[in-house]
Amino acid sequence: MTSKLVIVGNGFDLCHGLKTNYRDFLESEYCSDQLKQDLSEIEDYIKAKQNISNEGVNLWTDMEYMYYRAMVSIDEEDFSKVENFNSIIEDFKMEFMRYLDNCL
Repeated sequence: MTSKLVIVGNGFDLCHGLKTNYRDFLESEYCSDQLKQDLSEIEDYIKAKQNISNEGVNLWTDMEYMYYRAMVSIDEEDFSKVENFNSIIEDFKMEFMRYLDNCL
């Protein structure tokens, strides 16, 4: 049985030529159009709630912070979005794991 150790972050993976950054994943065949659309929905929600604009999510830290901002932006009226956003993150996790399995 072969084991894989995956270290994502801190530049170790990138230094060794692995295509593991956020943009690589989004541009891969493993990131579905539906997931891209769903992630964009979270971004748009944050921008509307917090009256901000930016160039989008480009780094893993951006993704993590985007999710955090979405969670703290949700008020009682939009509480149903928590389940929706959590579902998007679960889809993201599954697609990213499949991506890593095929790029390492």
